[in-house]
Amino acid sequence: TYAALTVYGNYFEYSAIRRWLERNNTCPVTKKPLLRHMVLASSHRIASHRIHAIDRKSTRLNSSH
Repeated sequence: TYAALTVYGNYFEYSAIRRWLERNNTCPVTKKPLLRHMVLASSHRIASHRIHAIDRKSTRLNSSH
């Protein structure tokens, strides 16, 4: 899974946060304003247990912590 890191320090699956930001302008965890330029994409894979998952069928956040 490729990761993305937000300015708030949260990791997400890259493709999931991109889809989230197409419909929302807030961080799914902090609820603070979040725009695409505030997310850093990683070219490295990251362990899935460190990534917040976003439910594809809704706007619900699934934390794997």
